Amino acid sequence: MLILGYFGKGLFRNKSSEYWPSSVVANDLLHEISPDSSCWLALEGERVVGFCWGYPISSNNLEKKLLLPGLAAKILKHYGEDATVAYQDDMGVLKPYRGQGIARKLFLLRLHGFLQKNLAIGLVRTKADPPTVTYKWFLSMGYEVLDRYASPDNRVILSCRYDDLCASNPSLLSGVTDLISEVLSG
Repeated sequence: MLILGYFGKGLFRNKSSEYWPSSVVANDLLHEISPDSSCWLALEGERVVGFCWGYPISSNNLEKKLLLPGLAAKILKHYGEDATVAYQDDMGVLKPYRGQGIARKLFLLRLHGFLQKNLAIGLVRTKADPPTVTYKWFLSMGYEVLDRYASPDNRVILSCRYDDLCASNPSLLSGVTDLISEVLSG
């Protein structure tokens, strides 16, 4: 609980347009993190400098959560299965710490958790226009636009099949193994 409190105050002190207000993040953490979730923090000393979390959710429940009618049907059409997906709820790294591989490490740790749960499809919601750091980063990792909101805020759902992601980025799996060893050793 102390980490969550610090997390809400620490990472989101700077309310740039890329981040949700700390109250929203704290509320999401308290209500969305469950034993099935994959949640990681990057710390420098006691300061949170990066975070990510996500969780398994059925495509129908994700459609309801995101208020995006037709999303479950698009997942079924695109991937050929009505699956439980890995919803990558949020990820962020403070601006001064970007470009140091922190987001990639957090992503790999979260991916490891999802792969252990046999989740095959990853989805993330972000803004496409103007393109956020998150939007550009996930596209660079091999995600593609699966759906768009009709509203003027330019939000999109990006998705990928983890098998395709790992096949197109062979270093991902070795990176996950190396990183897990590093985290477990200390």
